[in-house]
Amino acid sequence: KVASNIKAIQTWLNTYYNGRLVVDGAYGPKTKKALVKAVQTEFGVTPDGIFGPKSKAAAKVIKKGSKGILVTLWQCFLVLNKYNPNGIDGIFGGGCDTATRKFQRDASIPADGQPGPNTWYAALH
Repeated sequence: KVASNIKAIQTWLNTYYNGRLVVDGAYGPKTKKALVKAVQTEFGVTPDGIFGPKSKAAAKVIKKGSKGILVTLWQCFLVLNKYNPNGIDGIFGGGCDTATRKFQRDASIPADGQPGPNTWYAALH
């Protein structure tokens, strides 16, 4: 099931963000770079695939109750990194909140359930 989820994310990144990925169901450096570029596009910074200081400075905060493309991208990150947000639907619900807090704890950053600049940076740097 994990490989099929990754294939779906790779196909989605190819379709909406010109990811140019081989849809192989493996989460490797090219898929991560395509995800970073997608996030950078939504943050309004040059999509170079390297999540550095400019990307961190442009990062938006999302939280429980948020909806939209940034939530979808965050859910993709969670799934790719084996955290279960209970689906990729663009709605930041309880499962996404729980998965986010677990990622934050694992990354040794405050587990507030709100991906902001520090969480996005820890996730995508």
